[in-house]
Amino acid sequence: MNTVTDEERLYNAIEINEKTFQFFQINVQSYGIQEVDKGSTQSFYILLEIMDGKFNCNLDFIVNCYDELGTIIYSNEKTVFIKRYIGYDTLKFWFNDTNLIDRTNKIRIFVTKG
Repeated sequence: MNTVTDEERLYNAIEINEKTFQFFQINVQSYGIQEVDKGSTQSFYILLEIMDGKFNCNLDFIVNCYDELGTIIYSNEKTVFIKRYIGYDTLKFWFNDTNLIDRTNKIRIFVTKG
């Protein structure tokens, strides 16, 4: 019997909104799930590796978790400051909430102007 781990299920739930990344000419090199913990409050990290890009403002990278009804149940964002961006970065998003791993059905990642 082949069972899917929570880490695999969360990884497979990730959707990259490529249109928003293409707008800023940013390439997503890789992404992943890390440190899945189903303790008293469930937590995990999402890593996002980015390269390149043409933009003249700070950017907000947003990750939303959705339940089976499509409702946003958790959100996290990281800002990339144009003054510090040299064409490559790895962003680490932390998620922590009651039963969050069990309730997460879909994860969407996108970028907007900061």
